[in-house]
Amino acid sequence: MHRSGGVTRKMMLKLLWLLMLLLEVGISQEFTNTSSTVYQLYAENQSCGTVFKSTTVFSVVSCALICTPEWQCVGFGIKALGGSWRVCEMVNISSSCVSQPNFNFYLAQSFIPTSSGTETTIDASASTVATVSS
Repeated sequence: MHRSGGVTRKMMLKLLWLLMLLLEVGISQEFTNTSSTVYQLYAENQSCGTVFKSTTVFSVVSCALICTPEWQCVGFGIKALGGSWRVCEMVNISSSCVSQPNFNFYLAQSFIPTSSGTETTIDASASTVATVSS
């Protein structure tokens, strides 16, 4: 039974979605002001590298925000799951890519190879993926 003036489940879901969107935008703006990491679309319809962490997100921005503070994250792949959800796979080595429909790979600009066939690895002498001001 539906009561007039009451909050429906559909309204609650819309409000929850709006709240999550507002939080994402706020976080995005905060990180944009303090982070120097730039991710570039590196390979469309392909999955690349060695995945070390996987999660579900709402957007490419969300995936980038999760990847940035991870010292070993050089890039991430993202695939639409349907609706607003996407799978975000962070990689610590960008290597060979394999064809995977609806899956795009983003690489931190500082790790984009200068010649084809270059594999990027992380070691103590490598520059950091994310430089975050305190």
